[in-house]
Amino acid sequence: MKDVFDMVTDVRSLLNVSAITSLIDGGIYPSIRPDGSVKTDIVINGLGITNSQDQVGAGNINIYVPKIKVGGVMVADQARMSALGKSVSASIDAVYKPKFRLFLDGPAEPVRDTDGSYYVNIRYKYYSLQDEQVEI
Repeated sequence: MKDVFDMVTDVRSLLNVSAITSLIDGGIYPSIRPDGSVKTDIVINGLGITNSQDQVGAGNINIYVPKIKVGGVMVADQARMSALGKSVSASIDAVYKPKFRLFLDGPAEPVRDTDGSYYVNIRYKYYSLQDEQVEI
């Protein structure tokens, strides 16, 4: 059986490729963004996964984008957030791998975090068929 850590690792493997890493100046992290990061980072988390042969899980991909200055005011970089959201969404939508499948569970949405930073939230659904025999 897979757990949330395995699920996050599988999703991370789809994003930790040059097509995505070349678009960011930060890292791709499982579960938690490093404290104080001011870079463009991607954080993948898992909300839970069932403990059955047909495992179903869900999670979020959060793409943190630094603010920009417009007219002397710091604002969300909407254009960059949109472009990154589209690139990441395209990389994870309808992915079929031998050990799992991954689908978007909604469109990319801009969010303001409690610390004042901005990120794009992308929800995903994860499916994995556990076909390994266990001898009792």
